Amino acid sequence: MYNGSYIKDLSKLGREMKDCIIIDNLPKSYANQPENGLPILSWYDNPLDVELGKLYPLLIMLSRVKDVRPYVNRFVVKNTICYDRVQKIFEKRKDCVSLLKILNTIRGSQGHPVKRKVKRENIEKCENVKPQDQNIVDEYVNSSNKNE
Repeated sequence: MYNGSYIKDLSKLGREMKDCIIIDNLPKSYANQPENGLPILSWYDNPLDVELGKLYPLLIMLSRVKDVRPYVNRFVVKNTICYDRVQKIFEKRKDCVSLLKILNTIRGSQGHPVKRKVKRENIEKCENVKPQDQNIVDEYVNSSNKNE
């Protein structure tokens, strides 16, 4: 605890920082390693929350890079994920094209979260979704449509 806030120190995990991400609604939580932190909206007792699911494609894209830190530094600005920057950063990577299409569909055409029931066909309209990325579609559709 530091200044009344809990600080999560990723170095205590014993893993290389280039491979670590922390997702938290409070930027103070990852103050020791801000280059490893992804902000997320707060949720409290909401069984319908799907914010983490919206990050699936981005997390898969980050799992394909050698070091997450320079990427996170480029698209997290003022504790917000700038999805237009994510698009520019990853659009040249052939292994991320279908994930970007899925991410754009999930986030909505204007970069805003989709606030409606997700239909599988809307995501599957993305051309050339790789088989290894299909599970992201399945997980997101299932989590977003839960309890409806």
